Amino acid sequence: MSGSRSRKLTAFATSLAVLFALAVPFLGVAAASHQTFTLDTTPETADNNVGTFHTLTATVNAAVTTHNVEVDFEVDCITGCSGAAYTRQGTTGDPAGTGGPVSAFDTPTDADQAPEAIDDTRATPELSCTIIVGATTCQVSYSRNNAGQDFIASWVDEDTTNSAGESDVAEGPREGTAPGNSTEPDDTDVVDKTWFAAQAAGALLDCDDDDNTDTETNPAGQPEVYTCRAYREPVGGDTPGVVGDDTPISGAVIDAEQQGANDPDSRTFADVANVTADYNPACTTDAAGTCQFTLTPTGNSVGTANLCFWIDEDNDAEFSIGGAQQDGGDCDGETATADEPPTTAGVPGNTTDVVDKTWATAGQPTTLDAEPENDNNVKGTSHTVTATVRDNFGAPVPNVPVDFNITGRNDAGGGVVEGQNILTNAQGVATFTYNDKTPSATGGEPDTDTIIVCADPAAGAGPSACSDAGAD
Repeated sequence: MSGSRSRKLTAFATSLAVLFALAVPFLGVAAASHQTFTLDTTPETADNNVGTFHTLTATVNAAVTTHNVEVDFEVDCITGCSGAAYTRQGTTGDPAGTGGPVSAFDTPTDADQAPEAIDDTRATPELSCTIIVGATTCQVSYSRNNAGQDFIASWVDEDTTNSAGESDVAEGPREGTAPGNSTEPDDTDVVDKTWFAAQAAGALLDCDDDDNTDTETNPAGQPEVYTCRAYREPVGGDTPGVVGDDTPISGAVIDAEQQGANDPDSRTFADVANVTADYNPACTTDAAGTCQFTLTPTGNSVGTANLCFWIDEDNDAEFSIGGAQQDGGDCDGETATADEPPTTAGVPGNTTDVVDKTWATAGQPTTLDAEPENDNNVKGTSHTVTATVRDNFGAPVPNVPVDFNITGRNDAGGGVVEGQNILTNAQGVATFTYNDKTPSATGGEPDTDTIIVCADPAAGAGPSACSDAGAD
């Protein structure tokens, strides 16, 4: 009995040893085949018009080597959730013909792309895709029917069980500020998505100052009020002779970006670091499609500023020159005197408008007007020219030296200025009277004088601000 028992124990022990020896290599192979991934899902932030499809690309840090890897996506509605409906779109096979990526739905019943309510739990993700061996990426797409914001959590589903336990549930968008429970980078990534209702084709925007112009000069430091009008022209264009046949656009959020004098952030339109509108919002249109914005200069600098207005359809305050029109992307394509909203039927809408604002120091001579422009006098009599000097704002400027230089019949010659440094009075007016020379007995002299009149702030320095001429 004992010998038999001994032989049986020996045989059993040998069997265990063999099984153990067989198990160890298999365990070793399993451990060697397991890959650990970090995940990056892009785009990190994005804006889409409602009803369009948004594509998410999941990328792992290394090519898959042993078996396909699933990535799951949970879409959580953050704002605008009442009435929100979602449609999923996926591809199977190899649409690019490159060996990947392959995209699929998380369950076969999703293949009808029917709208699905968001369940806000990672245990039943709305979307999934497969990264095949040799690839590093896969994609999913979905759309939403109304405006609002979504957060999309994505994670590497190692066991393909759609288990929420494999994701870092504490991670939020922009992991730099909300990294969650795992050290970044990890196998979870959360991104955010904004859906907006774009203006229909033909939407237009026009913003003007109090004088209903796109260019105006104010005293340094003085604010300016702009009235913006968002509207849509009737199908077929404006009706000749009919006033008020445009359709106002209410609730339009208007943003604005400034460059040049008194720019609040001192950034040009083209500055790549300029990513937020200076004024967000500048104003929001009322039932009449209008709103007002007061531009208050940040200092008393003189000079000209370009101010670009646009309809911020996605209401994100973003500025992106060369980007989408709803983010100020067309600000570099317009000027204050060109590319105004089109009025031709059938053209796309122009929801951008650029104006110029100049600030200047009051009391500086800017314009000069000499009168009369033309006159006839009897030879041998006198002629009077009156010059009026004004500043940028139309106010008369006193004590400005004015030069009156005659060419023609009564030219003194030798570079002499016949009427030099005649000061303007309190009304900004300077006058110059001269007598016609005695007619020659033999005749043959010119019959015309041309009088060039110049404001000369630096008295005695010669003509410096010629802006008009009188002739007799």
